[in-house]
Amino acid sequence: MDDLIKYLYQFVLENRMESLQGGEEYRNSVRSANAQIKCVERYLNEEQRKDLCLMIDRIGVQNSIENEYIFRAALKLSRELNALLRT
Repeated sequence: MDDLIKYLYQFVLENRMESLQGGEEYRNSVRSANAQIKCVERYLNEEQRKDLCLMIDRIGVQNSIENEYIFRAALKLSRELNALLRT
């Protein structure tokens, strides 16, 4: 079952995220974050920029783990709700 959940999660990422990424709020958020990163980077030396990049990457990994957990929890909840409706 774990492989199926991973496949479903990957499918959602590849095929269902366009509406999110095309949304104005999302695009504004991405632009704002990128602008803030560039602003901060201007005041950093090379080593500090590398540290900032590493921190951003680690936050990205953390967010990915959280998103997968939420996806799994949503699947579990949908199965539980389906079972309730069938009884």
